[in-house]
Amino acid sequence: MELARFKVDPASEQAFLAARPAMVKAVTEHVPGLESIALVRLADGTWLDVVTWSSREAAERGAALATALHDARIWLDHIDEDLSMDLGEVFDSVTGLGDATVTTA
Repeated sequence: MELARFKVDPASEQAFLAARPAMVKAVTEHVPGLESIALVRLADGTWLDVVTWSSREAAERGAALATALHDARIWLDHIDEDLSMDLGEVFDSVTGLGDATVTTA
């Protein structure tokens, strides 16, 4: 999993958000291994991109190629400041809880 935290100038947010679908499409088409991607605005106004890759190697390829893809570069150009970039391994993930009934003994 890739966790990228960054700042975007509020005046650029609309363009940043508008450029995202083309960026995701470009990465999906050119970098095998992208499984999911979520963009989160945190309470302090910073942004977090949560990206799930099929492997660490796919994540590293994605990072290396991102600046070479035109649509990705357009999106990245809206980022004012990179705060952190971390790669990690997911040990537990639960999805679809809204559809599940949870019972306790």
